[in-house]
Amino acid sequence: MVLLFDPSRVSKLKKILVYLEDLSLFKVWCIFGSLTCMMFVFVSETAWSISEEGYVEANQTILKPFAEANGIEGKITTKDNQTIAYRYYDHPEARATIVILQGWTEHYDGYVEFAYDMWQQKISTFAFDWRGQGNSSRPLPDTYKSYVTDYNDYFYDLDAFLEQVVRPRQKGQLVAMAFSMGANILSLYESQKPNTFDRMIMISPMLDLKTDPFPQWFVWVVAKFQELIGNVDECVWGQGPFDGKTPNMSTDSEIRFDEWRKLRRDKPETVINGTTWSWTLASLEATWDMREQASKLEAPILMLQAGDDAFVRTGGQDYVCNRAKACLKMVFPKSKHAILAEGDRIRNKAFREVLDFIEHGY
Repeated sequence: MVLLFDPSRVSKLKKILVYLEDLSLFKVWCIFGSLTCMMFVFVSETAWSISEEGYVEANQTILKPFAEANGIEGKITTKDNQTIAYRYYDHPEARATIVILQGWTEHYDGYVEFAYDMWQQKISTFAFDWRGQGNSSRPLPDTYKSYVTDYNDYFYDLDAFLEQVVRPRQKGQLVAMAFSMGANILSLYESQKPNTFDRMIMISPMLDLKTDPFPQWFVWVVAKFQELIGNVDECVWGQGPFDGKTPNMSTDSEIRFDEWRKLRRDKPETVINGTTWSWTLASLEATWDMREQASKLEAPILMLQAGDDAFVRTGGQDYVCNRAKACLKMVFPKSKHAILAEGDRIRNKAFREVLDFIEHGY
C-alpha cells in the first residue's frame, strides 16, 4: 500500500514553506531597505538647502554666522587704479573653486546663501563687486548711478581678482558662475581669453536686453545722442536715486527678495540704482558684440534660462548657446530672472543642475 502523505515528503514540504516564508520576509526587507535608501538619497540631495519657510530665521541664525566665521574680506587695486572689494569662502577640503560674477546692482552679500550651500558640498566660492557696485570704487560723485564707458573696463576687475585672490588659493577645477550682466562680461572675457575657466555656468545671461516698448536700435540712437551732447553720465529717463523702495520683478520668492530689500536699506553705501546713458550704450554694444563672438566660446557651458524674464530676452541666449563650442541650455519656464533666488522648487532643481555640472559636466 502506497502512502499518499509520506512523512519524509511532509518534512521537505515544511522546509520549503519555511524557506518561501523567509524569502518573502527577505523581499519585504529589501523593499523597505530600498525605500529607505531612496529617502536617504532624496534627503541628502536637499540637506544643503534652506527652505523659504524658515529662511528669515535661518538668515540670522545660520547664514550671517556662517559669513562671519568663514568669509574673508579685502580690497585689491586694478591696473587702472580702481579699488575692487571682495569676499571669499575658502573651504579647507575644497574639491572645486567657483568664481561668482555678479549681476547689475548686486553686492557680494547677496551670495551668502549660495556660498553656504556650496560649502556643504566642499566647494570654495569667491565673489567680488564690479567697479561702480557694492563696496568697490564709484566712478561718479553721485555714487548711486551705474556708469561704465566700455565693458572691457570690467576685464581689469576680473583680471585683478583672479591673479591676486583666486589663483593663489585655487583648489580643483576653476568654475565661473555668472548672473545676468556678469554672464555677459564672462562670455566676452572668455571669447578673448579662451579656457580661463574649466567650466562656465550662466544664469539668465544678459545677452539680449529688453528695451520695451522701444526697439534696441532706437534706445542706442538716443543714448548716443545723449553722449554727443555731454549727458553721458546722466540717468536714463525715469531713473534716479535709491528711495528705499525696490519693486520685485526678479523672483516669485517674496521672502528671499524681501531679505535683499533689507540688505539694501541696511547698507545704502553699497546700493546703485539708476542706469546712466553711458551704461546703457555700453551694455547694448556688449550684447551685440557677444553674439558676434559666440563661436569663440570653447569652455563647456551650462546655461540656465528663465522663461518669465522681465529684464533680458531669451533669443540672445539661444543664439549664443547654439554657436558656442559646448553649451547645454536648461529652461525653467516658470522662473523669473533671479533663478537662484527663486522659490524652493525652482531653486533646488537649479542648484542640483549646477552641482551636477560642476562634478560631472554633461
